[in-house]
Amino acid sequence: MRFFVFLIAFAAFLNAAAPAREPKQPRPVGNMVFDSEHGKISMDKYKGKVTVLMFFHTECNHCVTAAQDLQKAMATRRDFQVIGVAVDENPQKVPQFAKRYGLSYPVGWVGKDAFFKYTDLPPDSRPFIPVLLFIDKDFQVNRQYSQDHRFFSSGQGVFGNTLGVVNMLVATAPGKAKDLPRREQMPVKK
Repeated sequence: MRFFVFLIAFAAFLNAAAPAREPKQPRPVGNMVFDSEHGKISMDKYKGKVTVLMFFHTECNHCVTAAQDLQKAMATRRDFQVIGVAVDENPQKVPQFAKRYGLSYPVGWVGKDAFFKYTDLPPDSRPFIPVLLFIDKDFQVNRQYSQDHRFFSSGQGVFGNTLGVVNMLVATAPGKAKDLPRREQMPVKK
């Protein structure tokens, strides 16, 4: 009987210790389309331009901070685009969120299925929101960070770290972003 209990406990330990599947990076953006107050937002419109895509919830404090930091980053450096996408929200809340926090970038919404497809996360996972996707000039998701990543908690915060990644992607010639180092997922100063 003890051996049986040990086997069950050991199997549970192995299952808990198994790493979650990481989203593939880089990967093609594909056909991402979002609903918005003003019609559809298609990622095809931003091909060739470094773009930061933020998936968020309107009631999430981390999302509010990230949304405002991305607004500041866009005001600082105008050669990239930010797009906000609310996940599984009441569509009426999304324009109110953008207005309340002074967001000048496009903001739309998608359902959960589209969110999991676009972020390459397993549908049975419980990701930390917000999730940021950095799309390079080659229309590839080059970097992806969930709220539990140190991207959000390092000393520079979302504002500084976004500018660091954007600087790197903007300075990289088309066709070369896939060659950027993967071991260090972002330029963070400690």
